[in-house]
Amino acid sequence: MLLNQTSFIRGISLNHGGSYASTRGSSVLKSRFFCHGAARASLSSTSASSDGLSGLLAEVCGEAASSSTHVREGRCGRGIFVDSDALQDAYAQKSQGDPMRELLRVPMESLLYVGTEPPYTHTHVQDDQGPAQTHHLRHALKSLMEGEEAHWSVKLAALLLWAIHPEAETCAEAVAKDKAKSCWSRYRAFLPELHEMTSLLCFQSESDACAALQDAQLAYEAGTYPATLDKWHRKFFAGGPLAELAASEADLLWALCILRTRSLTLTLPSDPPQQVMVLAPFVDMANHDSN
Repeated sequence: MLLNQTSFIRGISLNHGGSYASTRGSSVLKSRFFCHGAARASLSSTSASSDGLSGLLAEVCGEAASSSTHVREGRCGRGIFVDSDALQDAYAQKSQGDPMRELLRVPMESLLYVGTEPPYTHTHVQDDQGPAQTHHLRHALKSLMEGEEAHWSVKLAALLLWAIHPEAETCAEAVAKDKAKSCWSRYRAFLPELHEMTSLLCFQSESDACAALQDAQLAYEAGTYPATLDKWHRKFFAGGPLAELAASEADLLWALCILRTRSLTLTLPSDPPQQVMVLAPFVDMANHDSN
């Protein structure tokens, strides 16, 4: 399956094969994006049920989720599956030159995204929504998003940690108006834990696991991450208002591993075009199995 960018105002769609073209004003997008890496959807050890994920999928995507698209357990873990009949029909349409069949569209308001360069487009954070005791948190997060000091990965990690912040439990009515938080606060139950992920971020330079990489460049790269993690946590989280999001380095490390193994790169049809990094629920479960 291929992930394709439709008009970014609408969100992200998942289609069968080929490239996809859509228009936004005078801009024409022809992009294809592959979800790669089994770690993205290997969720077999999570306790949350596939039924719960299917319910959330139906709620978030509604009619934009094809009736032939399902969430279930497979031999490589939980993921998005497509009925074999639908696949055969899609390949037949493709061979005849017909437009690709859309399987799933995740709405814009459920995405978490940040720009990699100024002016730093990002998931909008309303600093006057939610319970009053968290206004300072939202204001600090908004400042981080719009500033130029933090790397995009720090910003996207902070957005993810904000989206799953327990504010959802204290003010459900306000959070329900915030589609991103409403979605991600529940999607968190279906994401892997830190010990289940295989990102290089998890390797320590002095550990036997790092030596087992058997590649000097990989071992060197893995060895640089602990210092970077410590620097980012102390500078942007520890002792400040965002400490509520990442009380420990482990919290930040988990978020960084999630975006390192599950994020996608898209290009906005702006002038000039802008690259953004995106976390898209459900889409990140698209290629759990090569068969």
